[in-house]
Amino acid sequence: MAMKAGMFSYKALRNKLKNSDPFTRVTKCDVDMCESFFKFRTHPDMAGRVDYLDNTVTLGERREKIRRILNIARNDRHLQIILSYDANKKTFESARCWAVLLTMQWDQLQAFYGILTSQDVTAKQDAFLSFLQACIPVTNLVWWMSETPTTRKEQVWARSERQRNEALKRDNFRCVLTNSAIREVCHIVPFWTLSRRMEIQRDVLQPLRFVLGLEFFHRLMGLMNQQTERGTTEPSDFDLLDSPANMITLSNKLHKLWDDGVFGLEPIARPQKSDTLAPPTLEKPGTGPSAVKRGADTVEHQPPHKMVTKGNKTGKEGKLVSVEKPMYGITLRFHWLQKTTLVGLDDSPPTLDADPRSMWQDWDHDNVRDNEHATPLDNGHIITIWSDDKEKLPNWDLLSVQWLAFRLHRLSGAADVELYAPQKDQDDDEALAARVIQAKRQATEAIAERRGLDPDRLLADPRGPYYVPPDAQPRAD
Repeated sequence: MAMKAGMFSYKALRNKLKNSDPFTRVTKCDVDMCESFFKFRTHPDMAGRVDYLDNTVTLGERREKIRRILNIARNDRHLQIILSYDANKKTFESARCWAVLLTMQWDQLQAFYGILTSQDVTAKQDAFLSFLQACIPVTNLVWWMSETPTTRKEQVWARSERQRNEALKRDNFRCVLTNSAIREVCHIVPFWTLSRRMEIQRDVLQPLRFVLGLEFFHRLMGLMNQQTERGTTEPSDFDLLDSPANMITLSNKLHKLWDDGVFGLEPIARPQKSDTLAPPTLEKPGTGPSAVKRGADTVEHQPPHKMVTKGNKTGKEGKLVSVEKPMYGITLRFHWLQKTTLVGLDDSPPTLDADPRSMWQDWDHDNVRDNEHATPLDNGHIITIWSDDKEKLPNWDLLSVQWLAFRLHRLSGAADVELYAPQKDQDDDEALAARVIQAKRQATEAIAERRGLDPDRLLADPRGPYYVPPDAQPRAD
């Protein structure tokens, strides 16, 4: 597909250059803009990886580890006790468990495997049960990163225009990926998190502690707590979740695709460099804005060893010395996130060690790559965002938790996120509750068609992936 897209772009560019129409022909402004884009574009670097599924190790190595975990769970009588409960078995066979194993940090997965192979029965059972319990709330993680509640409570929170402008300035007032001047400042972690801090900590991060790892978990909890004293944001306030640390500048088209999790940004490095500032200008006394004219003539005739430069108060000979200014960066790798044929986190893959690359869906209309007037994007596109203040860089951990959520969502088929709406939100919003039921019906129909089952019976089956109580199902007129 990438080759076809490249051929199409080349053909379109060639036709554009041949166009002689006085109203639509290429202008000098167009040429200048293209030159700036070519200069901005970087060579894709996947670091030997095939796609977003390869991480510290290849997908093949990871699947082999998952296969061993699956064999242990099937043959260990102590773990079979846990799987004898229908709820635990359903979780273990679901897409949420499969997707978590495919996206866990490699050291976390190895540690989990190490405990399962130990002789400590209690530790083994505790770890396995903790893993299953951590797989359940991944739906809350996807909801948090993908949905935008608009209750009255969430609408009263004011966005900081000053912090937004700081992010724009850091990103040179352009999309960091395409260099497009048509841009928007986007939040990494959704802005509405400000009104639900405790809820996010309790219902999303706390249950995911086993999967996230203790250090990452504690860092995220700390980030959630960096808020203003009043608990509300005003234009002059600093709040980490409404600061450049939680912002990045994207084109309007990429903003929509990012909200939908169609692509992800993987943080890969924290480089540093020094920028050389121009030396201070040597000024004659009396020419500066704060100089006193009365003493100017006297100082002007001083010998060189008495002359001072601007800002030099030592009285010694002035030297025009360049200043090294430290700059801090974060390097990100761009990935298009292809989705599987599954229909949600409660669907089930063929097996727990199934190869997701054999389950890819073809790219559809939600994967628009038409970046008109901007640099094309390919997997492995590398960018580095720089700032002289490391606190103003996009936060590594906020990007990492978003990167995790988007991969989980796409591996499970990128189903309608309203499938994952918390029950409390449904209780407070009848319209949302109705949409959830409709989303469950659509997902169930897709699963039933794939398995050759009756969708109505599957929808009403408590053991089904998207069970809806019969009294809650909409009646046919």
